[in-house]
Amino acid sequence: MALLDPTIDVVFKLLLTRNERLLRSVIESVLDVSIRSLTVLNPDVERDLATDKGSVLDVRVECNDGMQIDLEMQGDVYPALRQRILYYWARCYASELQRGELHGDLRPAIGIVWLRENLFDAPRFHSVVRACEQHDHAVFCNDFALHFLELRKLDQAQAPSPLQRWGRFFRFRSEDDIEQLSREDSIMEEAKQTLDRLSADPKVVSLARERELARVTHEIYMAGARKEGRAEGEAIGEARGEARGEARGEARGEARGEARGVALGVAIGKARGTIETLCEVYGIELTAERRTRLEAMSLAELQEQATRIKRERCW
Repeated sequence: MALLDPTIDVVFKLLLTRNERLLRSVIESVLDVSIRSLTVLNPDVERDLATDKGSVLDVRVECNDGMQIDLEMQGDVYPALRQRILYYWARCYASELQRGELHGDLRPAIGIVWLRENLFDAPRFHSVVRACEQHDHAVFCNDFALHFLELRKLDQAQAPSPLQRWGRFFRFRSEDDIEQLSREDSIMEEAKQTLDRLSADPKVVSLARERELARVTHEIYMAGARKEGRAEGEAIGEARGEARGEARGEARGEARGEARGVALGVAIGKARGTIETLCEVYGIELTAERRTRLEAMSLAELQEQATRIKRERCW
């Protein structure tokens, strides 16, 4: 039995909502606090919501002192991600205040975002964003904090620590990694057992595959949309340059031609990666012959092959 990937957001949510001790451990390791009790405000995972790539499968928690925490596992980094995270924090914070209550009754709202891709340029694994005065960096309000855990930067984290072990758990490469963690800490043993149970549940496995497929399909769509947008912009720019007959326009046309070549190479690389992910999701073996064929395919052929695999679930 293959273990599910805990960085798939639906697996991340089920893992933490089906075992409160794991949820408390993750929060305490990030915030470096002790939590007496907590309540999960959105424990359910609706199938229609889980297969919608636009939905966010976060875990909203209210602690015994009234503090609200919103946790999520984010697979992709895209231009509007920061605004979306800020919006979710604002929604969480504002939801605390009921009609007739005073603003002083608001309790802190904390966002915790685990990331499969890098968001910041700095090499640190754990970044914290707060509202501060620009010059002397005095904290404006302790009610606002966003914690970001970038799994690709885990090697830069200080070790060992509870947070470092959770990072290793989420980005494990083999079952040997999980076994090693389970011997180091009892909570890691409990996390392994919970992941084992999820991985043995056909409904959860199906849900995880559908969620990952929705993500991959969305990436294919977005890559195509970006390619069309770039091609249209380049065509307009080149036409204007030719009409003006200016040397500057010709230079821009050459530069755009070079950029188009680079963009095409990037799109082909992403399309190949998409097919590899689809093959992994559907258990399709990528033989040496198939990999050779992938290397020879054009972008259009790669996109057609990805659509065929998604539709027929076979090579």
